[in-house]
Amino acid sequence: MERCRAIAGRTLAELAARVGWRIPSETRRAKGFAGQLLEECLGATAKSKSVPDFERIGVEMKSIPVSATGNPVESTYVSTTTLVDHFDLCWEQSRVRKKLYRVLWVPIQARPIPLPERRIGNALLWSPTSDEEIALRNDWEEHMERIRLGQVETITGRDGVVLQIRPKAADSRALTWGIDENGHRFRTLPRGFYLRPSFTAKILRQNFRLPR
Repeated sequence: MERCRAIAGRTLAELAARVGWRIPSETRRAKGFAGQLLEECLGATAKSKSVPDFERIGVEMKSIPVSATGNPVESTYVSTTTLVDHFDLCWEQSRVRKKLYRVLWVPIQARPIPLPERRIGNALLWSPTSDEEIALRNDWEEHMERIRLGQVETITGRDGVVLQIRPKAADSRALTWGIDENGHRFRTLPRGFYLRPSFTAKILRQNFRLPR
């Protein structure tokens, strides 16, 4: 948290200069840049492993682009979705719960502010309340039940109250294995779990004084 307080109010350009990074000029290459830069500045260790970003203290970091009123402007990616070998998986063992058990939320200004000029907000260390975990668990269990029944292709971003499933791939050629309704394997797009903006907006409003 001391490191977070030290970078609050700084621009991405200032942080990039501090660690010797070049800010990408292309929008395509800029996706994910802010989060990676924050991980570098704050000392995250997990890299691409399926564990919390700060392994030793069990904290996951989530950068969250916000509007001028402090509202999230997009869904927040949580983790990949297991499409096979999932029959014994329960909520307590899930990647989603492990990722969301303790989260460091770091707000960042979003478009139309140019990427180098976007400022970092005050960070928040958060764990879900019992009610929030129940809502997350209910959505996760409903999604996983449909996947177990071979209905992954019928799940859309409209499903789930707080937690949704959406395709998660660089392009349409990046396929993985799924299970159809007859129990047969087939090739499909990878999926990811995402938190709805309405859920993350509630977290921010409960912890920060934001304009209405």
